[in-house]
Order: sequence, then C-alpha cells, then structure tokens
Amino acid sequence: MDPAEALSAGAEIAATLAGFTGVVVVFGRGDIHQWPLVDRFRLRLMLLFSVLPLVLALFGLLLLAIGPPIGSIWRICSGAAALVLVAGGLYALRGFLTFRPKQFTAEGGAVAIFVIVVSTGAASLALQVWNAATWGIFWPFFLAIVLSMSSAVLQFVRLILSRPPGPPAA
Repeated sequence: MDPAEALSAGAEIAATLAGFTGVVVVFGRGDIHQWPLVDRFRLRLMLLFSVLPLVLALFGLLLLAIGPPIGSIWRICSGAAALVLVAGGLYALRGFLTFRPKQFTAEGGAVAIFVIVVSTGAASLALQVWNAATWGIFWPFFLAIVLSMSSAVLQFVRLILSRPPGPPAA
C-alpha cells in the first residue's frame, strides 16, 4: 500500500474515532460531569488516542506533499511521533495517578489494560526513536498511528460495555 493512501485512510479512521467521542457523550448516562471518574478518564483517553493519530497522519501527508527525500520524511515523522507519544503518555499517566489507590479498580477500571496500553506505547516510542535515528522507513511510523487508534477503539468499547443496562423493553 502506498504511504499516502495508508495515511489518508488512517486520518479518516482517526477523525471518525474522534467523532465517536461525541456520540459517547451524547448517549452517555446523563451529564458528563456526573459520570464516574474512571469513565471520564476513558473518554479523555479515547479523545487523546484518536486526535494524536489524526495529527500524525496529517503531518505525514503534509511532508509527502512538500516533498523532501522519502527517508527524511519518515525520520521526521517518527521524531514527531516520539514527541507526541511522550506528551500523550505523560498526560495519560498524570490522569491515572489522580486516582487514589484501589479507586481506579473500584470504579471499574482495569489496571492490566492500562499497563498493556502503556507498554505498547513505550515499545512504539522506542521504535519511533530507532526509526528516526537509523531506518527512516514508513511502517514504524504507521504502527504508532495504528496502535493509538487501537487504544481509542479499546476505550470506546470499554465505555460502551461499562454502561449500566437500561430499563427492560416493554
């Protein structure tokens, strides 16, 4: 697949995921400020993990349009992805650390899922640094986009599945 096509598809999917954040809010349980803290945290993560790949995909498309040497494009994109992953990871970690001990799991959060997402993010970060420094190829950069979107989908599913059942149908 051509990198421009892959990035275009990634941007479309990321924009759709960001739109789903609004759907979750509209169809959520009442006023968002009354949601459990863990659900508000999931919502912030969903928005973060859908906006970051959108920005990265658009940045990659911009560099493709400008036309520097192809190896330089992927080095620059991976460097940008590394910076974005660090910023996003710190934001997510700061949000996670606002929970008191055991509060996160008591409200329905899963520490194991958070650790898995953080671990894949850290591995992707290391790959971005390596790609920026040595390889200069497309797939590590695109992997960061895919992993971020996968994390957004995971948060979407968790938000939907954590909703209490509605009243029985008449």
